[in-house]
Amino acid sequence: MKLIEKNQLLSKIIFLVQATEQEWKEASDKAFDNVAKKVAQKLKLPGFRKGKVPLTEAKKYVDNIEVYKSAVKLIAPDVIKFVEQTSEFKDDDSETIDVPSFALENIDDPQNPIFSVSYDIYPSVTISKYDDLVLYLPNLAVSETEIENEITHAQKRLSKTVEKVENAVIEKGDIATFSFFGKIDNQPFEGGAAESFDLEIGSNQFIPGFEEQMLGLKKGEEKSLDLVFPKDYHVESLANKPVVFDVKISKISTVVVPALDDDFAKQLNLKDVETYDQLKARISDLILKAKKENYNEMATQQITSALLSRSTITEIPQTLLDREFTTLEQQIKIRLNEMGVDLKKYLEITNKSEEEFRAGLYEQAKDTIKLALVISKIADEQNIEVSDEEAKEKTLEMAQYYAGDQELTNKYLAENLELVKEFTTHRKVMDFIIELNKNNKPAEEETEAKEEKATKPAKKAAAKPKPKAKK
Repeated sequence: MKLIEKNQLLSKIIFLVQATEQEWKEASDKAFDNVAKKVAQKLKLPGFRKGKVPLTEAKKYVDNIEVYKSAVKLIAPDVIKFVEQTSEFKDDDSETIDVPSFALENIDDPQNPIFSVSYDIYPSVTISKYDDLVLYLPNLAVSETEIENEITHAQKRLSKTVEKVENAVIEKGDIATFSFFGKIDNQPFEGGAAESFDLEIGSNQFIPGFEEQMLGLKKGEEKSLDLVFPKDYHVESLANKPVVFDVKISKISTVVVPALDDDFAKQLNLKDVETYDQLKARISDLILKAKKENYNEMATQQITSALLSRSTITEIPQTLLDREFTTLEQQIKIRLNEMGVDLKKYLEITNKSEEEFRAGLYEQAKDTIKLALVISKIADEQNIEVSDEEAKEKTLEMAQYYAGDQELTNKYLAENLELVKEFTTHRKVMDFIIELNKNNKPAEEETEAKEEKATKPAKKAAAKPKPKAKK
């Protein structure tokens, strides 16, 4: 064999190799015998049982196209091995993708067989500055009000509804159980009556005046409420009309709210929370964690957009695009399946044709590949690495976010450590860029700060101490 040409394209390197006539003949003869053996196993001829046809007879029924395909497969490893031992291949620092494609270029010339060995190469990326980004991010401070709001929600969950004692009257905040019958012009109307209806007095669930007129009523009492539907009532036919509701109280309950103390904290069954102070600290931590997740999500979106717009990339090989497209398509189908929707229904809901869906997904695949290459380049430039130990720790952390069999999840992540490393590298690069840009301000803010500084009166220099008088 000999290398006769090397072609360097934007996204591909092609090596043309000429094999000798003898090398091609040996591969073709072996391929012919292999195909003949397969034919013999399936061939049915008079006088022979199936699978017992002699090879000499089976060779008469061999398909030459199948022989050609088999011969190409047989000689391919030797040709590829030859290419990868040449200095032209070894001295090329292009990063190739997976295994090469292989083909016989001149099928009609068996005396001068020429094969092509084509390697797709990763695109190269150029990134402009990424230390001058202005990120618009939320404040991470946790306020006392936020903590109190969460505690109030928890307090409501642990509250109990208790029936009030006999002769107790309805007060704001009570739960009144009653029947009502509404009439307009002394005639009932649709939706104007109910039995055993529960209403929190003061919730403003009913039209204005309804709940206020129930205050002070006792269990068993009846009352007619004279009211008027609001002008902007959602049922047009009732808007601005006088109405009378006859109500009868069957039960009055009150909500007993637990005291905010250590017992309350214990009732929430949070790990390592035994006191009210520990509860407040835990809630503060949980709020901060949620804020950080939102912060990172917002930062990631802004950084991703900036990096994609500030980067240029050479041609992306079709094999790489197709692979990413397939991955994204499978992810979408899995999510749709979880929601009980197929792709056809999804396209109807989103009002897209299949061509529009595929075109959009290919654009998404391009951006995904481009971002991955940009992240990899920044990681190389900044010496950001993920050790095996870091990746293993991350697998345990990531496994908690997945439903289903934890053992299987852990096993999958452990077997795909490179994917975990890729994910962790992405996060570390994002964290690096956030830290790098966290103090950057919009241009107008910087200008205002400079102007403010310029208009402030200069501080007077401290008076120099007078020299002592000579004696």
